Amino acid sequence: MSEFAPIFLSLVLSLLVSLLLLCLSLRPVHFKLLGQSVLRFLSILLFIFLVESLGAENGLLSIAYCDTFSPPGGLPEEAVNPTEAPPLPQPAPQPPVIPELPHPLISDEARRSLLYSRYLSLNGASENNLERMVSIIYTQAGVERMIEAALVSDGFSPHSILAQYREIRGLLHSPQGELLTERTYRSYLTQIHENGTRGSVPYRRIMRALQTRNLFLDRRE
Repeated sequence: MSEFAPIFLSLVLSLLVSLLLLCLSLRPVHFKLLGQSVLRFLSILLFIFLVESLGAENGLLSIAYCDTFSPPGGLPEEAVNPTEAPPLPQPAPQPPVIPELPHPLISDEARRSLLYSRYLSLNGASENNLERMVSIIYTQAGVERMIEAALVSDGFSPHSILAQYREIRGLLHSPQGELLTERTYRSYLTQIHENGTRGSVPYRRIMRALQTRNLFLDRRE
């Protein structure tokens, strides 16, 4: 209840005691008038008591209502800046897939010999830059060996690959009918080591020729 309640009760008790004493000394007519005055006074006191009580309750409701909202300073720091979840571990990068054959279809000596003869036929017998020629032949041999291993890994018949090696070699090393630059051949090796054999330009060139039926290779049974 309100703090006004004890005061109100004290006033009511005092008034009742005074009214009792007066009733003992007054005549009936005077008693009636006094009773009416007392009732009016009690009504006023009761109204004040009710207003005071309702005001106190509204104050409590206002406090409770304010408590449900954030204070002027905003939300607590924990709510504004929630703890971030730890980052998920990233999967380890997969190494490039570079198939290899334990026994290549052609030995390195025979391969380089064939590439040397081909180099002379495309570049002419008068080759003055011996270092360039050796670099290109060895680079072509490395690219050819890796493409060969990938084709066998993909299920193509080794006998079919050997039978079509002239066409395969032309697609790998001279797609326009002439030798490419030394830098281009080296870039093929870089692509294979970084992206895997199947992610290199020469391998995709072979796959495109198979799809367009410019090259025919049998599958292993």
